[in-house]
Amino acid sequence: MENPITFIENLGKKIATFFGSHEAAIQSVIKDAQGAQVAAKDVALALGEPSSVITVISGIGDGLQKTSDALAAESSSTTLTQEASNLSGLVSSVVDSGDIGIKNAQTQAAVGTTLQKVVGVVSALQTASNATTAPATPAAS
Repeated sequence: MENPITFIENLGKKIATFFGSHEAAIQSVIKDAQGAQVAAKDVALALGEPSSVITVISGIGDGLQKTSDALAAESSSTTLTQEASNLSGLVSSVVDSGDIGIKNAQTQAAVGTTLQKVVGVVSALQTASNATTAPATPAAS
């Protein structure tokens, strides 16, 4: 079993390695979904669907682009704190944009506050892990 300190130190790198090694396949799926979203929007426009339908379909495309951008960031992060910040950024942008249907400003703010706290906890774990494994400084004589 891996030492918990080593696990925390290496988790960000492991996540980045996973996403990095699968990024091309995941980005390909996202690109296919974006193509389907554009086609769905074109069909909805051709059928004269209400603007609310077009807005929802457009939100899907916006969310897919945000996911694609977050995936690229995840692939290059090296610490657990960076990974948590990337995920927090993705969730914040999808929530704040209304892409997933959260329109209430108080709910959006509550999600943002929770995300900040989660990133703070992860950052504290990373800092504690780094301090635990840092080499001791020799005492001055």
